[in-house]
Order: sequence, then structure tokens, then C-alpha cells
Amino acid sequence: MKRKVFIFLSLLTFIGSIIFWLPPIKFASINDNNPPVKDQVLKDNQNKSEEKVQTINYSPFLYYENYDYIGSGNEFAGFKVVLQYPLNEEGIYQFRRDGAGTSIAFVYQLTPEGIIELSYFPETYDNTDFRDHPDTFDDSTSLIMPLELGVGDTFFSGYQEEQEYKVINILDDFTVNQVTYHDVLVLSLKQDTNDTTQYFYYAPQYGLIYDEFAFKDEFSMHITNELKSVQNKMYYPKVKFKQFFKE
Repeated sequence: MKRKVFIFLSLLTFIGSIIFWLPPIKFASINDNNPPVKDQVLKDNQNKSEEKVQTINYSPFLYYENYDYIGSGNEFAGFKVVLQYPLNEEGIYQFRRDGAGTSIAFVYQLTPEGIIELSYFPETYDNTDFRDHPDTFDDSTSLIMPLELGVGDTFFSGYQEEQEYKVINILDDFTVNQVTYHDVLVLSLKQDTNDTTQYFYYAPQYGLIYDEFAFKDEFSMHITNELKSVQNKMYYPKVKFKQFFKE
């Protein structure tokens, strides 16, 4: 059965005092090359206000076979991702996320509307192919990102559109684990209270590179995940990517 994808991941990720997403790691500043996140996301966006990015370039877990994330702030932070079935000509791919003592398989699709989650399957510890599973082709889907995004744009995700995301920045440069990424898309997830913040950072041709969950109280827990390494670059010569992009 499909549940609320991101809520489900949240429960797995922030087990402990915080039960939310389960991403990679560090404190407000990833390293000395970056200012604290609150300074990053509030910097002058004057030159970014009209910029739009094609989010297919930021697709999660599509461009490499293996992703390794390290986490901090919680014993359950940090995870690994394996691209089990690469992108096919219909724009569908499947990956498995291993972390917090469990594994979840996800089926995504690239469409002219954006990146869509078709289904997910908890407690999957093998390479079962779910791309033809009945749940994958029912009417229940979750929007991961619309096709285009710019600073200030908002969208709703989740199988019941219960989660609201906002683009708060497109950073020229952002350094994670001594690797500098460019044109980094920064999303914030709206919280039920003003006491917490949650950010997700995506880079072109990599996808998710960093995320964090924090209380505004500086003495509270701060959980982060950062991309440590990737392996085996993927190429898709048979996929006509132009069909997914706006002219």
C-alpha cells in the first residue's frame, strides 16, 4: 500500500527526539567555505528572481549507480542509495534507499510535467523489479518536483499533496565534503510550527547533495546529511531527453 512518501521517510529518518526525514550530515555550515545556512538562503536573490531551472537535471538518484551519504546529529542519519533499474525509454527508473535499519524501493518517472514518484515499497531488501507492479500504474502518485522551478516558486508533494515546498535560493556555488557544486537548488519544506526548519540541496547531474533538519533553538538537535561519494556514472543514449524539456 502507498502511504505518504515523505512523511514515511520522515518517520524513518529522524527517529529519536525528531522523527522526520533521514538525510546526510553536518552543522549549519558544511565547512569553512560556506556561511551558515541561514545566511546562504537569505542572501540577495536579486539576480535569481527571473532564473528558472529544468529540474530533470536535478533528478534524485538518476545519474550514478551508487550514492553514499554521511549523517550527523542522529544515530539514524546517513544512508546509501543504489540505482537498481536505470532510466528506460518511458522515463521510468527504480532505486533503493538503505538506512535506519530498513530498505525502501522507489519508482520514479520523468514526465513533461516534472519528476513523479509512481510508487514505493518498504522493507525491500533485494532487486525485485517494481516497475510493472500494479501500484506503480494506479492513479496515486506524488510530485517530486515540477518541470521548472525558480526562486520563490512553491509546489505540493506527497500522495495527498500534504507537503508544501518552496524554492528559497539557487546558489551559484555550494561546497559539500570538499566538492563544490554549481547552480544548487535549495528547497525548504514547510513545517507545522515555527520551531523547526528543513532544507534540501540539489545539484545538476547529481540530485540531492545535502539536507538538514534543525530547531531554531541553538541548543536543540541539528541533523544533517551530505553526499560523501558517488560511483559509476550513468549514460542514457537511448532516452530522448528532449521530450521531457520545455522548448
